Amino acid sequence: MAAPMISRGGVYSWLSDATPILRASGWTVGVLWAARVEADAPQADWEVRMGEAAGRVGRVRALPRAVGEAVEAFHPDRVLSILPQSDLACAQVLRGSVPWTAMVHGQPYPAPGEGGTPRRMAWRRAVKWAYSRADRIVVVSSVLGQALRDDLDVESTQTVHNGVHTPVATVLRPRVGRTVGFLGRLSHEKAPDLFLETVRDVRCDARVFGDGPLAGSVRAAAAGMAHVKIEGWVDRETALEAIDLLVLTSRREALPLACIEAGARGIPVLARDVGGVREVLGGRPALRSHCILPADASPADFGERLTRLLGDVELRRDLARELREVVLADFALPEQVLRLGNLLEDAP
Repeated sequence: MAAPMISRGGVYSWLSDATPILRASGWTVGVLWAARVEADAPQADWEVRMGEAAGRVGRVRALPRAVGEAVEAFHPDRVLSILPQSDLACAQVLRGSVPWTAMVHGQPYPAPGEGGTPRRMAWRRAVKWAYSRADRIVVVSSVLGQALRDDLDVESTQTVHNGVHTPVATVLRPRVGRTVGFLGRLSHEKAPDLFLETVRDVRCDARVFGDGPLAGSVRAAAAGMAHVKIEGWVDRETALEAIDLLVLTSRREALPLACIEAGARGIPVLARDVGGVREVLGGRPALRSHCILPADASPADFGERLTRLLGDVELRRDLARELREVVLADFALPEQVLRLGNLLEDAP
């Protein structure tokens, strides 16, 4: 169950990638999904795309009904939900009738700065109630699991990292240029505003890939910066092929999928130490020293480190090699999806 997706970002990419792997391993997969953007249907044995009900209240009412109809039509042995809205719907509808695993890909309610206090508190209460009814909760990083246990009184979680495709080394190009990329949703938590301030005085070709609620303000802020190009939504392969270094300015991250995708393609990364960033970049001394900045790093801090990395091609090559080794060992897509499949197989 995945509804509604508001961008073709991390969760949509994960669903598209994971579905054929589960099917190839012997699962029959049905997907209920909704998206407010143009998107290809998942490669499932059975799929239904919900229409978008008018207004927030209409969507809230429509989703539990759609979940109930999907369960009645498909008769699943297990249900996996991958977005907070779907978690709430499953908690309302399933009520123990089908084993249900909630897979949490990020903080499941708005953080400060992402919505008014009443809305944030209402969402927090709702997801806390929903997770108390789930048979199992899977998280994409250990730091996210700890946050759910501390903040929402979740009793236990199990971690399955997001995985990515890992191209063979022979198809990877050298990343020796000065094209710096932002890749992600244009939203408060991803901090595209900090990226623009970071590259303002750095000699580079800066490109912003993504779309979202801050698209208008991002374009306005970049209007006077000749070396910055706002690309809008572009498929991940095209975006990653274009850049030589990824800058991750996020204010929060459950697990930085863009960082992992960049590492799989031999692209070095510069990121703030938030959320699950350290689970990717913190295991090797060189990556810790050169690729991670403090969680409160300023645009000036980013700009200084970025300038240093752009000026040292050999260091970038070494960091890219180490990051790719980490991704191959810990974040390869088939292994992580199959780990999830094994957990589902053992569902209560």
